[in-house]
Amino acid sequence: MQFSAGGVLGRAFTVTFQNFLTFFVLALIVSAPVIVVGHVLQTHESVGIGADPGLRVDERGLVVMEPAPSSTTAQGLVWALQMITQGVLGGALSYGVFQALRGQRLTLGACLSRGFGRFLPIVGISILAVFGIMLGTVLLIVPGIMLACMWYVAVPVTAVERLGVGAALARSSELTRGYRWSILGMYLLFVLLTLLVMTVLVGLLSALGPTGALVVSELVGVFLSLYGGVLAAVAYHDLRVTKEGVSTDELVKAFE
Repeated sequence: MQFSAGGVLGRAFTVTFQNFLTFFVLALIVSAPVIVVGHVLQTHESVGIGADPGLRVDERGLVVMEPAPSSTTAQGLVWALQMITQGVLGGALSYGVFQALRGQRLTLGACLSRGFGRFLPIVGISILAVFGIMLGTVLLIVPGIMLACMWYVAVPVTAVERLGVGAALARSSELTRGYRWSILGMYLLFVLLTLLVMTVLVGLLSALGPTGALVVSELVGVFLSLYGGVLAAVAYHDLRVTKEGVSTDELVKAFE
C-alpha cells in the first residue's frame, strides 16, 4: 500500500458510510456536551444572564435593558470543550476504523471505552496541538500549517500506541515526514468539502425556520467532526502500513 491523499479520502468515505449509524451515534454522544453547553450559554447571554446588562432610556422615556454582550469566557469554554470532545472522538474512531478495515463488527460500547481509555493524554495532545498551531499561524501562517501537518495523526498515535503527549507529537511528526504535502492536500480537500456542504445548506436552512435550521446545522456539524476523525484514523493506518509494513490486525491488537 502506498499513502496517497485520494486513497485516504476514498477509504475514509467508504468506512464512514458502511458504518454510518454506529459512527454517527458515537459522534453524537461525544459531541453532546459541546452542543448542550453552547446553547445554554447562548440562551443565557441572549437574556443577559451571567453578565452585566446595559440600561438605557429609549425615545419614549422608558428605561430598557440591553442584552448582555457576548462573553469571551463562555466562548472560550465552548472552544475548550470542542477540543476535548474532538480528541476523544478521534480516539474512539481509531478503534472503530481499524475494526472496520479488517471487516469486523463494530460495537458502540467498545468504541466509547477505547476513546475514554486514553482520555487525559488525548486532551493534552488536543490542547497543545491547537495552541501550537494557532501560535504558528499568528506568527507567520506557514509554521502553523506545517505543525498541523506534522501533528495530524497525533490523536490516533496516542490511542493506539499509548504514548504520552510529547512522545505522541514526536511520533506523529516522524510518521508524517515525507508525506506532509499529501496530508496538506487531503486536508484542503476536506475543507473544500466542508465549504461546499455549508454552501448547499444555506438555502435549505433558510427554508426550515429557526428550530429546523438549528437542528440540521448541529447534525451536519456532528457529521463533519465524525468524518474528520475517520480521516485522521485512516491516514494513521495508511502511514503505518506504508512506512512500517504493519498489518491492520496488528494495529487492532494494540487496543487489547
